[in-house]
Amino acid sequence: MDQFAAPNGDGYPVVGPEVGELVEVATRFTGSWSRGFVVADVEQQAYRLRRLSDGQLLPIAFAAHELRADPRRRDAPRVGAA
Repeated sequence: MDQFAAPNGDGYPVVGPEVGELVEVATRFTGSWSRGFVVADVEQQAYRLRRLSDGQLLPIAFAAHELRADPRRRDAPRVGAA
């Protein structure tokens, strides 16, 4: 499973998901991975996600190390973020 790079602090661009890409999120309480999200926006190494089930934008931003590629992304078309 592809996990995105965490910010490295050296001023180099961080490799991460693009807007419209399906991702899984590490839950902050259990550390398990939750699927069903799409990247809605990228703001200076912070990722805003939209829940696929109801289209709602999550109220918090996530770092690259909290995201990984959803394995279904290879088979699914890119999802619009709007």
